[in-house]
Amino acid sequence: MVPGVPEVWRVLLVDGFLVLAGLGGLALNAGREFNYKKVENETARSALEKYFWVGDVMVDQGAAILKTHTDWFPANK
Repeated sequence: MVPGVPEVWRVLLVDGFLVLAGLGGLALNAGREFNYKKVENETARSALEKYFWVGDVMVDQGAAILKTHTDWFPANK
């Protein structure tokens, strides 16, 4: 628990990171990238770039963990 942070913000933050991780995984799997140039507002574009970066890092770290724990996550054949 973080003192002074309402419960709704904690829930939204966690949900946001889960959505970002999902979108990062989809983009990685599809070989696509979000077109930030289509976002006209500079502040919104910058925020999206940062949030998608977090999603990409989460997917990359998750993949690295899966690769190191092959006893728990065997490769599909």
